[in-house]
Amino acid sequence: MFRKLFAATAVAALMATGAIAQTTYPTPTDPTAQQPIEVPMVVKAKGNLASNIIGKSVLSGPGESAENIGKVSDIVISPEGELQAVVIGVGGFLGIGRKDVAIEYDLVNWLEVEGNRYMIVETNAEALKALPDFDRTAFVPMPADADVSEPVPATAEDISKAEETVAAEKAAAEAEATDPATTGSTTPTDEPAMPAQ
Repeated sequence: MFRKLFAATAVAALMATGAIAQTTYPTPTDPTAQQPIEVPMVVKAKGNLASNIIGKSVLSGPGESAENIGKVSDIVISPEGELQAVVIGVGGFLGIGRKDVAIEYDLVNWLEVEGNRYMIVETNAEALKALPDFDRTAFVPMPADADVSEPVPATAEDISKAEETVAAEKAAAEAEATDPATTGSTTPTDEPAMPAQ
């Protein structure tokens, strides 16, 4: 009998709370109360979280024509605790064929557009690919006599030299493609070619 009384009380309590949950309240009729107020999005803290940096796409510039030149794959922190370098994975597909290069963190600019923050490095993917590979082995414990040097992140001057090298290689390739003497073609003549015997 006690069980039946307890079960009936529980059912009555559930039914009562369901009725309360379904109660509707009148909405305000003030038209200004129904319109959401536009509040700009801002970042209140100075600095960046590492989790917001790693995996972030890096753009070549701030404009509409900016290209995605890579993704941040790691960061290097100095012994003093400052961000020393950002490691950018350039090229490849799903991590296959990707090349990691390190650049000084000071070369990264942040752009905020409509509440979204973008990483900007004003260069191109080809120049980043021309930089030396980032060697992570210096950060892994190994024998003291191992021949590994500490990786040095690329500076603005290094990136500028890489851009010049890439531009010179492109110009040479274009000149070679348009110069008939280097491609092995000859100028056409009016005489038909002699058939081989």
